[in-house]
Amino acid sequence: MTDLITGAQAALFARDQDARPFRQAFVVVLDGDITAQQVCWRVAGRLPARFRQQPSGWPVQSWADDPLFDLQGHVRHTQLARGQSLEAWIERRLAMPSDRAHPLWQVWLVGLPASELKALVVFCHPALVDAGEHVHLLDCLADSQPGEIAPVPLASPAAADAPQGWTWGDDPASTWSGLSASVGGMVDTALRAVTERPAEFQVAGVEVPLDDVRAVARAFGCTVHDVVVALAAGGVAAIGVAGDVAAAGPPQPQPDPVAVDPLAFSAGGARRVEPVRMTLPVGVAGAGDRLDAIATLTRAELDAGGRVPALELVGPGMGVATCHALAAQSLADAGAHTAVVAHAPGTREQWFVGLAAVRGVTAFLTPTNDETLTVCATGHGPSITLGATGLAPLAGFGRGVLDGLDTLVSLAGRRRS
Repeated sequence: MTDLITGAQAALFARDQDARPFRQAFVVVLDGDITAQQVCWRVAGRLPARFRQQPSGWPVQSWADDPLFDLQGHVRHTQLARGQSLEAWIERRLAMPSDRAHPLWQVWLVGLPASELKALVVFCHPALVDAGEHVHLLDCLADSQPGEIAPVPLASPAAADAPQGWTWGDDPASTWSGLSASVGGMVDTALRAVTERPAEFQVAGVEVPLDDVRAVARAFGCTVHDVVVALAAGGVAAIGVAGDVAAAGPPQPQPDPVAVDPLAFSAGGARRVEPVRMTLPVGVAGAGDRLDAIATLTRAELDAGGRVPALELVGPGMGVATCHALAAQSLADAGAHTAVVAHAPGTREQWFVGLAAVRGVTAFLTPTNDETLTVCATGHGPSITLGATGLAPLAGFGRGVLDGLDTLVSLAGRRRS
């Protein structure tokens, strides 16, 4: 099967540079017994067709089935040693360019040190999900009820057909080296970029209680989305105060346009996701004033008509991954901006991968072009996580979010009394 590359997808590929890969990571914390073999079976039984395809043509022109598709090359597992952090492991893998000689995704089952919990981490290129036609792989893996994962036969390409020297190892340089012969040496430049100019992304995550966010929204007469964006603004402001982002040389965020929450609204009956642009008020002193400023802009967008809150776009299930992928795609038309805040509302339902319960979902998106920071807010169960990805250390981001929430909860209590 072959599908043409759309204009929107081509724009996404243009954002993907060897020195700054354009990738998403979805981290699902699992509580319960699950093995890498079971993950492989679950993926094999539910893999969407697009996830069997690779970009084809030079320049990239179409999606074509990968004749050497090997599921076991895309589903991997690792155990982090004591002292290793999941954040550092994710940072390292986000810096690895996608391999366009194969479908642009990988699933990892990661054992966490000194814990019974595991992390299911899905890495993918945003171009894999297009205009709502294709469901994100992560959305296919979870169920609303626990259940055994049935074995599925796994087919692999014949050894004689596989590119010589190809490896699915952790070293991106050896990966590109193994591919160079099979694609006529076109990856030589990419190999140099990987070995000489590796991207250096930093990630940080923080979790906040949904009940607290909702209580603040009710007290301020605004939406949950407004509170989420205000909390993200507090995290960004804390980074600026600490000087961490400024050390990387980005423009000051206060006067610059910011593409905020591409999923905040959808246009009319077409349900087309589009970015809502505003200046993130990180320069406004006080969490309450920041929230008031954001709520005013949101009301203006709703009063203009033709748009609906993103919550109406999210049905039951693990739709947050598809939402974040669509949010990343909408950035192609967003114009120049320095930061992105994408909010994917979730549901309070419990979800399972096999017999393992989903305890949390965090999303990360690498910044590209002029972006210096992205924040992906993800709702799941009783919590909302904010996953930040930047070009400099993000110390202070989580503290800024939590301090902002404490202030807003206190102000909400006063307003109710």
